[in-house]
Amino acid sequence: MDPRKNPQLVVDLHRLLQSLSERTAALLTSLENWDPLHKPVREIDEQVRKVVPMVRSLLPQADANVAYDTGHRFTAAPKRATILYIDDNPDRLMLLRSVLEMKGYTVLTADHGRRGLELFLSEPVDLVILDFHMPGMNGDAVAGKMRRLRPAIPILIFSGSLTLPDKIIATVDGFISTSEEPEVLLERIGSLLGRMSARAS
Repeated sequence: MDPRKNPQLVVDLHRLLQSLSERTAALLTSLENWDPLHKPVREIDEQVRKVVPMVRSLLPQADANVAYDTGHRFTAAPKRATILYIDDNPDRLMLLRSVLEMKGYTVLTADHGRRGLELFLSEPVDLVILDFHMPGMNGDAVAGKMRRLRPAIPILIFSGSLTLPDKIIATVDGFISTSEEPEVLLERIGSLLGRMSARAS
C-alpha cells in the first residue's frame, strides 16, 4: 500500500515511531541502576535511534490536520478561526484582541483601513471586525472593497456609534455598538462562523 494515499496510516506510523523512541528512552532511564539489563537496553536504544530517522525519511510528511483524540482514533484537528480586527483606537484594539485570543481565535490587527485590506488579501481571514470612524477610510469603504474582493467573508462593524444609516448596515453582516456587552459581539461572531462552517460542509 502506498502510504501517500492513506494519510491516517502515515500519522499512525509517525506516532508509532515516536512512541517507540520514547518508551525505549524511558525504559533506559528506569534501568540505569539495574546493571544486568542496562547494557542491552542501551544497545537497543542506540539501534532505535538509528532506525527511526531512516524509517521517517522514507515516509511522506504527516498531514498536520490529522490527529488522535484521547481514544487514539483519528480525528481532524480543529482549525482555529482567524479574525481580522481593524480599529484606530489602540486601547480597544489591544483589549478586544486579548478577549478574542482567550476565546481561542487567531487574531490579526490593523490600525487603519489600508493596512487592514493588505492583511485581508494576504492572510486566510475567516471573519472581519471593523471600526466605522477611521482616518483615511471609514469602515463602510473598507467593507465595500472587501465585499468585492472576497464576498463570502463575514464582516461586522464594531463602533462607538449608537446607530448607523441603514444603507451602511445593509452592506455588512452586522453592526454592534461598543456600548454593548462583549458577549453580544462574541455570540454574533460564533453565529457567523458557524454559518460559514455549515455552508462549507
